[in-house]
Amino acid sequence: MKKIKQPGLLTLVLLITMSCTKLPLYQSKNILDKETNKLRYYDADGKIMYDVFNDDKNVYVKMQTSDFIAQVKILRLGFTLWLDKDGKKSRDKGIVFPQKQSWNSLSRSKDGRSSQQQNQTSEKQKQQMKQLQEQFRASPKNMVLVGMDEKGSRTIVNSEMEKSDIQVSISFSVDNTLHYEAIIPIKKIFIETRLSDSVFSIGFESGYAELGNSGMPSEGGTRSGGRGSGMGRGGIAGGAKGGGGRPDGNKAQNDSRSALSEPIKIWFKIKLK
Repeated sequence: MKKIKQPGLLTLVLLITMSCTKLPLYQSKNILDKETNKLRYYDADGKIMYDVFNDDKNVYVKMQTSDFIAQVKILRLGFTLWLDKDGKKSRDKGIVFPQKQSWNSLSRSKDGRSSQQQNQTSEKQKQQMKQLQEQFRASPKNMVLVGMDEKGSRTIVNSEMEKSDIQVSISFSVDNTLHYEAIIPIKKIFIETRLSDSVFSIGFESGYAELGNSGMPSEGGTRSGGRGSGMGRGGIAGGAKGGGGRPDGNKAQNDSRSALSEPIKIWFKIKLK
């Protein structure tokens, strides 16, 4: 009986695995489309909207989020755009931008309080988001090009100081929405030969905060491929340790820490127009 059941169980596991790895397929739009700024796709887990456009030479990847936690993951914990010409989930070719920032240097506000202590009202969160954005504007705009020249290559480019045929930028609108755009030459995705169906896959992956045994952030990890600094305790993910807080405040801190421990991770296939 055991010999009969085991193959059946193995088949079931394989079927579940295959169904989980199947990526959705989207059609890109022409970059000259009048509704270019209207992004069509939304990921509820990562709380980001995104879309892909192209012309004869370039692919344009756009993403935006007004969610505070999502912006922390992108701006402080690092973000990578992966590109796989085979339509799978290969991480051989990608663009790391922004790189992971030092958590300790960003964890305190100007008045010395931890970010989590300030995160009690929506107005204070808006102030905190503005501070986060200001810190990004003041930071070096280095991007890491992974596998873009050849397999295994790794090139660091200062996007403000050096010319590159690959361009990545982040800006913020008046309503504190983060806008991300990457412009990649099609020849960089299909270096040797272009696939006949013009289909490839794109992955969005941010860094994340690892929680220690106490539930407080320990040295942070990153699935973005960047070589940023390690994360210490405290900051938005950590908050102030000890009593004196209201139960609702403690719950908000725990929810924030839990949310930061999960990276943004979105994969899909795109067919060029």
